[in-house]
Amino acid sequence: MKFLTLALLGLLLLQTRSAPLQQATTTSLPEKLTTTEFKRLITDFSEPGGDFLSDNLISNETAYLPVLNKLQELNASGGAYIGVGPEQNFSYIAKIRPRIAFIVDIRHMAVTQHLMYKAIFQLSADRAQFLSRLLSRPLAQEKPLTATASMAELLKYFSAAKADDKAFAANFDAIRQTIEKDFQIKLAEFDLKELDYLLKNFKVDGLDIAFRLGGGWS
Repeated sequence: MKFLTLALLGLLLLQTRSAPLQQATTTSLPEKLTTTEFKRLITDFSEPGGDFLSDNLISNETAYLPVLNKLQELNASGGAYIGVGPEQNFSYIAKIRPRIAFIVDIRHMAVTQHLMYKAIFQLSADRAQFLSRLLSRPLAQEKPLTATASMAELLKYFSAAKADDKAFAANFDAIRQTIEKDFQIKLAEFDLKELDYLLKNFKVDGLDIAFRLGGGWS
């Protein structure tokens, strides 16, 4: 079975406080990847997709945060992170603070999805802006959420906010341009269909989005 490989974010070459043993394995890493290097990893490592019986837009794991206890016990930090699938990796990456991270997955759409996430991260100054773009739910002009908004405030707002078609179109265009111009990765027609499919699912389902059988995208 062949796997598709995605160099997640390319920017996760971070300064970390690693244990001495781990420092010996990370000193040869550059401080960050160039745009050309990131593009090469995406284009050279990725392979054509296939047909599947489910969409894996978010994790299908019932629980994954308990793994963090083991990571703490092992004093895991720095180095290179290798994960699989969608968003659950961000929790591990935030805790481990690796110098570089890779996501591997059999679905071609995983590449498009993480490029989408990378673009939204770059376009958004804070968590509220990130969720606004991901879910196509504009932030209120009056009493807007601030960068210091709590998780409870974010959940309350985006659970009630309505999706907006104009916001979706603007977000899609901004994400596409960021991937193609800033990351220098040309999106083929098939990639654009995947991006449209991804964003529409987050727009329609909002915070209720879940792993589901069916869908059958690549």
